Amino acid sequence: MVFSGPLSAKAFCRHMCNAVGKETASKRIQNRFVAAISCPVAYVIQSPGKEPDLISCNATFPDVLRDIKLSLSAGMKDAR
Repeated sequence: MVFSGPLSAKAFCRHMCNAVGKETASKRIQNRFVAAISCPVAYVIQSPGKEPDLISCNATFPDVLRDIKLSLSAGMKDAR
C-alpha cells in the first residue's frame, strides 16, 4: 500500500476503522507492506499502530515507487 498524502492516509485509516473497528483494522494493516511518500504521511499511518515499512526520501510519486522497487529488490520485505 502506498500513501501519497496525509489526507488520503487519514481517510483510509478512518474508513478502515469505521468498516471493521480499530482493533481489526490495526491487525489487517500489520500484514501489509506500507510505504509513505513523506514523514507527515508516515505519522498519519502510525496512528492505527503501523510503522511504515518505507518512508521515501523525496516527496514525489515516482521517487516513492523507485524506493519501493529498490527495497523489494534488496529483500527488505516481501511483496504482499
